Amino acid sequence: MPYSSLEWIEIYKNNDKPVELKNWKIKDNSANIKIIPDLIIPSKSYQIFEFSSFLNNDTDKIILINHDGLIINQHEYPSGKLTLERSWSLVNGSWCQSEITKSISNATSCYSAPTPTINNSPTSTPNPTVTLIPTPIPTERNLYKIDELATASAIFTPIEESLPIATPTASLLPVSSSLVLGETTTAKKNYLPLIFIISGALLLVSPLLIEKLKKK
Repeated sequence: MPYSSLEWIEIYKNNDKPVELKNWKIKDNSANIKIIPDLIIPSKSYQIFEFSSFLNNDTDKIILINHDGLIINQHEYPSGKLTLERSWSLVNGSWCQSEITKSISNATSCYSAPTPTINNSPTSTPNPTVTLIPTPIPTERNLYKIDELATASAIFTPIEESLPIATPTASLLPVSSSLVLGETTTAKKNYLPLIFIISGALLLVSPLLIEKLKKK
């Protein structure tokens, strides 16, 4: 486990006899060495060797070397795998990340990151909203307007009535042949008929007057 503050390796003894390790060591990719102290491992058991500030978090190699200088096992882990939730395990002869199995049997399967689900369905594009601007109705004169309560039969188109046109008549003023500037044009009164009536009356009554004068 290279990512925790207290790093560790786990060694498993797989036969029926206990074993004591002496002068075994681990080495990293930069040839730094950690000596494993005398370590007794019972048969069919695990033993942990802990250390700190030795392995890099991004990438490094850990090599297990025995007392004769022979490499017993090694593993180089890649970068981008830093996590405190998993450790490196030898599963079916291959190193991989798995559940942390400190002091217990290794996991039987490697950790597999979930595959992200890709939605290939096309994203529907919302239909654009079209705002219709009503065309203004021109105002017409001399027409009734339809309101909400009116019906088609109640709409009457008014008949425009034409007003009688009075034909002007010419008014002729009497023309005086003796019209002088400054003189009014008022017609003079005709007293001739009255004179004739009075004269006729005198002729009728004149014999009576003469007869009376004779008697006197």
